[in-house]
Amino acid sequence: MTVEKREPGGGGQTFRIDAPGFSAAELFWAGGDGKVLPGWTSFACEPLRDGRACLVFPDSLAVPEGASAVLCRAVSGDGRTAEQVMDFPTEAALDFPAEMAADFPAEERTVAGGGYCFTVASDLHISNKPAPFSRLYECAVGSDGLLLAGDTVNDGTGSQFAFMRNCVTESWKKFGIFLPIFTVCGNHDVPLKPLPDINAAGEGGYPVFQKWLERRAESVGYDWDQHDSGAYAVKVGADLEVIGLQCVSHFRRFVFRDGTQLEWLEKHLDENDHLKWHIILCHAPLLNHNPQRMPGKDAAYLSRDEKLQSILDAHHNMIFISGHTHFSLNNRPGCVEWEASRQNLYLNAGSIRKTTMKAGKASVPQTWTEGNAVRLRIAESEVEVEAFGLYTGNRQARGYYRFHTA
Repeated sequence: MTVEKREPGGGGQTFRIDAPGFSAAELFWAGGDGKVLPGWTSFACEPLRDGRACLVFPDSLAVPEGASAVLCRAVSGDGRTAEQVMDFPTEAALDFPAEMAADFPAEERTVAGGGYCFTVASDLHISNKPAPFSRLYECAVGSDGLLLAGDTVNDGTGSQFAFMRNCVTESWKKFGIFLPIFTVCGNHDVPLKPLPDINAAGEGGYPVFQKWLERRAESVGYDWDQHDSGAYAVKVGADLEVIGLQCVSHFRRFVFRDGTQLEWLEKHLDENDHLKWHIILCHAPLLNHNPQRMPGKDAAYLSRDEKLQSILDAHHNMIFISGHTHFSLNNRPGCVEWEASRQNLYLNAGSIRKTTMKAGKASVPQTWTEGNAVRLRIAESEVEVEAFGLYTGNRQARGYYRFHTA
């Protein structure tokens, strides 16, 4: 087997594989010892035609700390494997900020650097099994908050939200650490048709669940600014806030009713322009940043898509987090998009359930479609996005990004 690097320099490199008798190849990050970096999935996987293929490392992806080589693993139809290691230019691996170098828990991080760590997830679709949420809570313990981009439950019933409240409480007791939780309403967080049990027997639906999360956060000192339209803002640190937008109405329609939420958002952002970062949760992605989009063919999910986009375009340092698509962050491109001129980040967070790849991808490793969450780290000069498999804990190399900020 031979592997040739066709383009010198940092990202955007193409690797030419020539492995007669083999049917597929994967590329992994490797360390100085030539072994795959522990806990990282492959960043490329393609079938081989007549033993040949070109595999690409996209220039927008980041190189993990400790990676100094690329390992190519070819596999044959009868299970044989062959490996070859190639050096990767060290200049491709950017300096790693000290305040982002440590993993969770937060108690072990250097807070003085002004950094934040959030765990991001979407489309939990919880109904009556606590294990998925318990695992998510465990992964998020010690972070600055758990950000949920909607479809927290599956059918929007009062009993399911009562079950979710119990999941939160039991996880809090189990791990003994308070975890701030911020969420928004997804289309599965309301009944397909209005049901008579909503707000009955004190259970309620999503609005009651959000109110419960509000009181829970306020009980430990968070200042929760709740607007009558359903939108809210919570200041998490000295220069960062989390904003929730409720984009779902009856019959699971993506509607900002009468536009009052967007009017509030526009005014709120203008009044809080002194904050450096604004994280916005909204279940449906914007058309311009929908990983499923097909230019010129797709309609927007949101009824006031252009208005919301124009509000974001008028500001800097916005992190817009959506869900709904169930797309794996291993898809290229679309799930993570960075506007360098505005320093605005658009993140479509996939799902903790099994995720999907775009049509046309012939064969992918199982690790690419594992239910995922995201670690979002914000430092003084960099934003890091790290997708990871919720159940294996594997970091997803195709869902790893680092963006420099001013």
